[in-house]
Amino acid sequence: MEYGSMFGDGANRGPDYTAEALHQITEHMRAFYANQPDISKMEMLGTRIQVQREIKENRYSRTTNKVKLTAAQAYACEQLTIYYLNVFNGTGKESFKPSGYIKSDQEIRQLSAFFYWGSWVCGTERPGKNYSYTHNWPYDADAGNTPSASVTIWTIIGSLGLILGLGIVLYYHGRLEKLNDFAFTDNSSPLMTREGVANFQPTPSQQATYKYFYLAIILLIVQVLAGILTVHDFLNFTTFFGYDLRALFPITITRSWHVQLSILWISICWIGASFFIAPLLSPREPANQKFIINIIFGLIVLLGVGSMVSIYGGPLGFFENWWWFGHQGWEYVEPGKLWQGLLFVVLALWCITLYRALKPAIKVGQPWQLPNWLVYSTCSILVLLLSGFVATPNTNFVIADFWRWCVIHMWAEAFFEVFTTVLVGYFMVLMGLVSKQAAIRVIYIATLLFLGSGLLGISHNFYWNAKPVATMALGSVFSTLQVIPLILLTLEAWRFQKLPNLVESTLSNSAASSNKFGMPEVFLFLIGVNFWNFFGAGVLGFIINLPSPIITNTAPTLR
Repeated sequence: MEYGSMFGDGANRGPDYTAEALHQITEHMRAFYANQPDISKMEMLGTRIQVQREIKENRYSRTTNKVKLTAAQAYACEQLTIYYLNVFNGTGKESFKPSGYIKSDQEIRQLSAFFYWGSWVCGTERPGKNYSYTHNWPYDADAGNTPSASVTIWTIIGSLGLILGLGIVLYYHGRLEKLNDFAFTDNSSPLMTREGVANFQPTPSQQATYKYFYLAIILLIVQVLAGILTVHDFLNFTTFFGYDLRALFPITITRSWHVQLSILWISICWIGASFFIAPLLSPREPANQKFIINIIFGLIVLLGVGSMVSIYGGPLGFFENWWWFGHQGWEYVEPGKLWQGLLFVVLALWCITLYRALKPAIKVGQPWQLPNWLVYSTCSILVLLLSGFVATPNTNFVIADFWRWCVIHMWAEAFFEVFTTVLVGYFMVLMGLVSKQAAIRVIYIATLLFLGSGLLGISHNFYWNAKPVATMALGSVFSTLQVIPLILLTLEAWRFQKLPNLVESTLSNSAASSNKFGMPEVFLFLIGVNFWNFFGAGVLGFIINLPSPIITNTAPTLR
């Protein structure tokens, strides 16, 4: 969802529709009882408890696959439909802009019923339990939704798990601190000096990768422009020279562009960087490598243009089969299945082409050397993308959201993190700052921690979508442990920042300008990336990953 969210997943702009619907239902049920004739003052005081009891009571029948509503709930459901008809058709301050974005009243009624279902899941208690399917998320005391005991317990255990895991890792890291700094630089490649950079001659395939980075720069600029349009919508400042830009670029489109372009230009940089370093690692370049790299680039351009057109045309009704050619409606996996399939083809060609380039450097009997790591992580990215093809428009929302998160978390956050670690390790080796063995050791540790915490840490995305307490337990503990590899890499970055001067000091004529480290800006950028990765995914990620802060900080309505 690009405007609003469902079960807490989606855009920060707009309401969480499950939370909003639950609160609206609660208010309308209380109004229903307040409007009953001859209701006494004493009975009026008891309506709050009565409403909570009706919301919490589970009247679902497995035999009929239906939910029986009370008179108050039926009234509230009707009022909820009226409320959303006003939201999507009205012109008031609280209405969705542009007015008439959803052109059919029947679709709005269906959407309202969907939101009511979400509120029912959030409020109704599970059979035999004293908490709802969403562990009493969102927090709404009027509806009887307050944090359950399991939410509080696993919040505490998750925090303690982080402290324990951090203590263990820092203990062993402290032992490594006793190593001399030259332990990292011994047997390293020659330092990439200014003279070495000036004399570097790229191969034809390396020259073919330049356009990847030019395209990434263009897409970054377009992403920023889409973000500016989105922010203007946040501020309700979209009218220029009498024309409201929301009529041409609704927020659902600009935000989709903003999200997808970030994924696309980052992926282009990764693909281009891996192709660029391959000739530096392999003793020979395979035939037709430049031609294949150009073909992949052409497919990426087609993917980018097609995805942007589908994202624009889907919400505006330009494509009858929106699932294949338009907008899927899922955050981070917005483009239609046709373009998602093309992305799979691009990644498959990337894997094959990279393997061809690195094959001469892969040695039999040494499965965990640096070239192998690059191939393993790339192939894992391809395999994990398959989870994005499981759900269909008829798949239950909760099940479809599970597979969506497998794409986002397992594909992007887990294995792309490993790929990035391997690639940065390669850069450090090629710049002559660390030895291959030192880089492999860091990659080993980081991969074990990333995947050890990340594969199960995905569970923190499923706190509120009808998963059992065990899922919350896994998510709260292992998602907080994801902070540890980021802290470890930050500590390593602090050690590594001394390496350029350290290696320079070993050169015979270190004072000469030609013998100075030739890539200080690149090295500083890699250190900066590590810091922001730690601050964003580590610090901010920890804040939002525990169950209790999420449930208590969610307002009943965010409109």
